[in-house]
Amino acid sequence: MEAEEDKCMKFENGLRPDIKQLIGFSEIRDFPTL
Repeated sequence: MEAEEDKCMKFENGLRPDIKQLIGFSEIRDFPTL
């Protein structure tokens, strides 16, 4: 499941800071949910 988290981190890093903050608060680590 580590690759999945990696994908999420890369995806989040590409987002605008305000959106990144929203996702950070909900701690989504499941890529399809993202």
